[in-house]
Amino acid sequence: MIKDRFFGVFFALSIMLLAMSSNALSLLEPKVYTCNDCTSFSRLAEQKASQNVDNRFYIIDVENGIVKAYIGVTQIVDFEIVGAVALQITVDAEFQTKFDNLVDARREVIAYINNTSGEVDVPSYIAGSAWDLSGSTRVQNNIGDLIYENLELRSKISAFVWASVDVSPALDLGEFYITVRFDDGSSSLYKLTGQELQGDGSWKLTFEYEKGSGRDVNNNTVADSKSQFAGEFIFGTENEVLPFLDALSRFGIEVEIFGVISCGPITTTCVGEGPDMVCETKSISC
Repeated sequence: MIKDRFFGVFFALSIMLLAMSSNALSLLEPKVYTCNDCTSFSRLAEQKASQNVDNRFYIIDVENGIVKAYIGVTQIVDFEIVGAVALQITVDAEFQTKFDNLVDARREVIAYINNTSGEVDVPSYIAGSAWDLSGSTRVQNNIGDLIYENLELRSKISAFVWASVDVSPALDLGEFYITVRFDDGSSSLYKLTGQELQGDGSWKLTFEYEKGSGRDVNNNTVADSKSQFAGEFIFGTENEVLPFLDALSRFGIEVEIFGVISCGPITTTCVGEGPDMVCETKSISC
């Protein structure tokens, strides 16, 4: 009974002292954990408490604009340390400002890339169709460079990167996808995959083709591997099927053309696997 009473007083006193010294703890470098669309901040806080004993740490949900602060407190039972618990405290005002800036910067990026002004039009001299991405690393890289040259997009993403570094250098930025469109009406997605600080203080952003995201004007999914060509593809005109046939040749797939393909709809059926895959192309109406 005496031990239990002593432990209760000791634990309560420990929490009181830690709460009173939260300003001093803010001098330490706090860890920041991301939990977007978090179902339970308290559960994650308890999991991280032992790693942050006597130090404040933050759990942030950038998508929903929520930040919570905690201190890891040693848990003692019968005069023995058995673990740690998380004590929620007030978010430091300076950190709250940094977090608010991060949320605002992210919202600006999302609003921009979800708007048509955030889409990138690919000049025909780089690529005329999403099918030009299929099997061509050179085209994929050239379009990634083109996205980086979009000054307004780069400015907004760079502002977001700076805001994230201000919150925590190791913060996960999440996923950002940029829509690119081609002259023939096809499209694909590119993903922000890297950021590197340059000597002049700017960010070198890396955008990579998101395989499986390409769609042509006939809603065919652009194949990004030989095996993905298996099946039937339908095209409306000869001009629409030609980039597809070029993609087949880059993968070394043999194509047999039956009759003329000057009138649509045009079907291409690919069967077999690996080096044995063969495709047949023909016009349905002529």
